Amino acid sequence: MGHQKSKLSNEQQPIEKEFTALTFSQIQYICRHTNLIDNEVCRRHDQFLKISKDGRLMKEQFTSILQEIWPTGNVHNFSNYLFNLCDKGQKGFLEFTEFIILNCQLNNALSIGSGICIVKNVPIDDDNASYLSIAKAFGGEFHRDLRMPSRAMEADSVIYRVEEDPLNTNEYAYSATNAHFPLHTDCAHFLYPAQVMMLLCCQPSINDGDGKSILTNVDDVLKMLTEQQISDLATSQFPWWQGANQQVRAPILTKTAEGHWWIRFNQATLRREMGEDEFAKASALQSLIHVLNKIEVNPSHSISLASGDLLIVHNQRVLHGRTAFTSKSSRLLKRIRVRVPDL
Repeated sequence: MGHQKSKLSNEQQPIEKEFTALTFSQIQYICRHTNLIDNEVCRRHDQFLKISKDGRLMKEQFTSILQEIWPTGNVHNFSNYLFNLCDKGQKGFLEFTEFIILNCQLNNALSIGSGICIVKNVPIDDDNASYLSIAKAFGGEFHRDLRMPSRAMEADSVIYRVEEDPLNTNEYAYSATNAHFPLHTDCAHFLYPAQVMMLLCCQPSINDGDGKSILTNVDDVLKMLTEQQISDLATSQFPWWQGANQQVRAPILTKTAEGHWWIRFNQATLRREMGEDEFAKASALQSLIHVLNKIEVNPSHSISLASGDLLIVHNQRVLHGRTAFTSKSSRLLKRIRVRVPDL
């Protein structure tokens, strides 16, 4: 799976009065902001006019495009946000220039795999207002992790600061270190992990190449496993949490009623709950770790987030991780988790 970043930008675009015409300046602008050449832009403009004869793409049509990225869920609220982001003049429709750039970006998101998207140029507010407005657009319930130290929390424990914490003493809290964080599911030990995980990059690492985000879709993982290994991971009940008041046991792989595979995984959690001997003897689990190790060293699965980049993943279809970064580099990401059961 070759990763190309989906960049949904709020950069200003030229406004054309005549929406069915394609000017030379428009073609130049589109070529600069996509990987298309002028002949391809003209061909796609002809196709666009077959769909939208008056040169106006309405919100309903846009929603159907976004649905391709999140094929298993209701994207109406998030669609409204992105449509308004791209509709610069608040016209109530997208013109060809806006549409074709958006279309290329959405296709890039599809090339990453269902359930991964990057929104560009999100404002970094002291009160997190812009970030919270995007999260609220999913229409779900914020996931608060009250066990994290208060010094790392913002917005009534909704936002967690992912940064190196010199006061951290929890050996399993990779997010509070500068170390490599293997591919995992956020809150895998919860009975119902959040469906949406969002990371807003406020400050990247000071060194290029440090702290890259690693991403892989469950379907790409399955391609590297045998049928027997998939069966074992889908039928075995693994221990995720064995507290005094709650026991959480669940398979690593589950298939939804619609036939989509979901994944729950965090090797540090399983190692802690299973113990070293049982962990090492679980052959299907070890095969999965071997596959994920191969994925992590493949450069096509790593991306560098810039300041203002918002990474959004379907937390039960996509595993994410991070390469190590230089200590004391002030790298800061802010995380929000949202429960959206119908996604």
